[in-house]
Amino acid sequence: MPFFSVIIPTYNRADLLRESLASLFAQHFTDFEALVVDDGSTDETPALLSSLVNRIRSFRQQNQGPGAARNLGLQQAQGAYVAFLDSDDQWFPWTLELFRRAIDDEGSPFFLAGLGASPDEAWENGAGTLDKMTTHRYPNMLAACSGRTPPVGGTPSICVKREALLQMGGFGPGRINGEDTDLWLRLGACPGFVRILAPPVFRQRFHAGSITRQIEPAVAGAWHLREQERNHVYPGGRRYSRGRRRIICGTIRSVSRECLSRGLVDEGFRLYWATWGWNLALGNLKYLFGFPLAALRHRGRRV
Repeated sequence: MPFFSVIIPTYNRADLLRESLASLFAQHFTDFEALVVDDGSTDETPALLSSLVNRIRSFRQQNQGPGAARNLGLQQAQGAYVAFLDSDDQWFPWTLELFRRAIDDEGSPFFLAGLGASPDEAWENGAGTLDKMTTHRYPNMLAACSGRTPPVGGTPSICVKREALLQMGGFGPGRINGEDTDLWLRLGACPGFVRILAPPVFRQRFHAGSITRQIEPAVAGAWHLREQERNHVYPGGRRYSRGRRRIICGTIRSVSRECLSRGLVDEGFRLYWATWGWNLALGNLKYLFGFPLAALRHRGRRV
C-alpha cells in the first residue's frame, strides 16, 4: 500500500496536465500512487495518459466536474493519506516529503494544509528547503479559523487521511465551485489539523480556462455553502460558528464581487444580503459599506 494517493482531475488541459505531472514525477518522496481522472476530455489528454500507463493509473468518466472526478479517484485510492493536485497547478519537489515529515512530527493528524505560492514568487529547489519547515498543530481545522487568513489555501495544498474522506462521502454532488471548501468544513471537527506555514507546497497558475473564473458554478457553490451552514450540516455547533462563517463569507464576498465585474449586479446583491448579518458580526464593515457603492457604479455603467 503506498503512503500517499495523489488524485488529479483533468478536463481538456493536456499541455497544463503534462507540466503538473512533471512536477509530481519530480517529487523527492516517491512512495505514492498517481491517479488521474479524465473528466471526458476531447483534446489530447487520453493520448497523454495512455503514454504514461507505467507511471499512473488513469480513469475516464463523462464530464461531471472536478468534484465527481476526485470522488472517482478516491474510490480507487489505496494510500493511507490522499493529496490532491489540480491539472493546472504544480507541486514543488519537496511537497510530498514535506507532508510526510509533518505527519511524522505531528503524530499522524487527520488533516494537513499548506500554502500556495504565486506564479512569480521565487522559491529555490536546492537542499535545505525543508529546514525552513514551520508548522502549527490545532485540535481540528475549525479551531484554526480564528484569524483573517483561511486555514486552507486551496485543494493542491491539502493532505487528508483516506479513512476520513471516505467517512465523509467525499466531495458533494453537483457541478459547483466551492465543493472543496464544503468538504473541508465537513471535515472540520476531525481530530488533529496541521497548518504548514513554510515552505509553500504548490504553485498556482492562472489562465483563461480556470474553473475559478466560471461564474455560474461559483454562484451555485456560494449558495450551497450558505445553505449548508443555515441547515446545521457542518460540525462544531455554536462554539465554532464564527470560524465557519468567516470561511463561508470570505468565499461569498469574492463571488459577489465577481458578479459585479460580470454585470450580474442583482445576483451579487442577493449574495450580499444573504450574508449581511454574518458579515456584520464578523466586523467586515469595509465590504458592507463598499459593496453597495461598487454596485451603484456598475449599474451606472450599464445605463
